[in-house]
Amino acid sequence: MKKLISLALAVLMVCAAVSAVAETVDTYASASLTKSFVEGDELVTLADTLSKSCADIATLAQTKAEGYQKMYGKHVNVFSVNPDGSIGLSTIGYWRYMNNHEGGDDATVTAGDWSVSKRGSGADQVVIQLTEGQNALNLYNAGVGAGSTLMVKLDDGFTYLLHLRITDIHVQEFTQEAYDAGEFASGYSGADRQARSFYFTFDVLSIEKTNQIL
Repeated sequence: MKKLISLALAVLMVCAAVSAVAETVDTYASASLTKSFVEGDELVTLADTLSKSCADIATLAQTKAEGYQKMYGKHVNVFSVNPDGSIGLSTIGYWRYMNNHEGGDDATVTAGDWSVSKRGSGADQVVIQLTEGQNALNLYNAGVGAGSTLMVKLDDGFTYLLHLRITDIHVQEFTQEAYDAGEFASGYSGADRQARSFYFTFDVLSIEKTNQIL
């Protein structure tokens, strides 16, 4: 029963994510009396927590630089829609939350000659790195403007559903030279098949808070 409940929630989350082309997002992911969205001072506090709970998505070269200190990100789930309409889901550790609220820490993600930095204003941002696979291809084919949902479980006992819109897609093509130079993410796992590495940048549209997801 628990598995069926979890699957139903996941299906509904993806349906909400696909429709995330409006300025705000509604979702049935926790359609109950406990459903709530994070706003105001709570959102400012949560943004700070998320920015400290993510990973730096450092390249292999960056991890070998003197003074480097690894950011250990919580593993999270990112959702997409498969070509047959079923759910695409990846559990990832390489995600970066960029807090654009006043006082948010600086944040930059690089891959070769590409980089993205926090804006410092407007919506918060999320950057994820995916090695080429079905979920990466789903998001890539959906394109800029498409929606997704990131599910993050924090130590406060709540699960947070970050409803997102893709604002940028960077595809890092495999070359042996770039790989040997350490230009790929330190967690990149596709060298044996010369797989591409995908970097997706999102705007955070809204954040839902629930204690109903297992």
